[in-house]
Amino acid sequence: MSSAAVKELLLFGDDAKTFAQFIADTAPVGWWKLNDASSPAVNSGSAGTAINMTGTSVTFQQTGKLGATDAVSLDGANSRLQTANNAALANPTTWEFAFLVNPNSAGESSQGKFFSWGNAFSDTIHHFEFGSGLTAVRTQIWNAAGSSFASSTTTGLTASTWAWVFCAYDDSGDRKAHLYKGISGVAAEYAYSLQVALTGTYKTPTQALNLFNTSNRTLTFDGLADEVLYWNRNLTANERTQITALSGV
Repeated sequence: MSSAAVKELLLFGDDAKTFAQFIADTAPVGWWKLNDASSPAVNSGSAGTAINMTGTSVTFQQTGKLGATDAVSLDGANSRLQTANNAALANPTTWEFAFLVNPNSAGESSQGKFFSWGNAFSDTIHHFEFGSGLTAVRTQIWNAAGSSFASSTTTGLTASTWAWVFCAYDDSGDRKAHLYKGISGVAAEYAYSLQVALTGTYKTPTQALNLFNTSNRTLTFDGLADEVLYWNRNLTANERTQITALSGV
C-alpha cells in the first residue's frame, strides 16, 4: 500500500476519501482548482459558475502539487485573478479562505497578496500578504467606520516549498482573523506578533474579489498556486489537517 493510501486510512479508517472527495464534502462556496487550460478559472464550489475568475498575466497549466497541469504561475509584477463581488461570497459574519501555494519570494514590494476584497474605505478590506523575506503572514479587516484591525504572525512561509495557508474570521466569535499553516501533513495556527479584535460593525466588501493581487495590481504574489477555496463558515481543526494531509503537503 502506498504512503498516500496509508495516510488516508489513518485519517478516515474504512471510509478513506480522496482529496477531491473530501473537499466536496466540506461544501465550499468557491473552489478554484486552477487546472484550467486558460482563463477563466472555473469555480467548482456550490455557488457554481457565477463566480468564475478572469486571469490577467497568469500562466496556466503549470506543474502543481496535485498534478502536472494543476497550477497557475503568478509573476510578482502584474498577475491577478478577479471576479465581480458575489452575494454568495460576501458573507457578512463568517468566512474562511484556503490557498495551496509555492512562493518564489515575498512578492511585489515584499507584500505579495493572497487576496484583496475592497470596499469604500480601502482596496483591501481583507488583505493577506507575505512580510518582507517571507517572515510573516498578515491580514487586515475593516469596520463600517473605516477603522482597520490587523493580525500578523511571527513566522511566514518558505520559498520554493508547497504549503497551505488558511485565513478564518467569525463575527460572532472573538472577531479576530485567525491564520493557519498546513505543512508536513498537519495544519496548525500560527503564533502572532499582533492579533487585534474588530470592534464596531464588520464592513462587508462591495468591490471585486482579487486573488494574488490588489485591484490596481500593485502587490502581486510571486510563485505557483494550485488550489483556492472559500467557505461561508469556519473549518474545524481536523478539516484543515485532513485537507493538508490528503493533498500530500
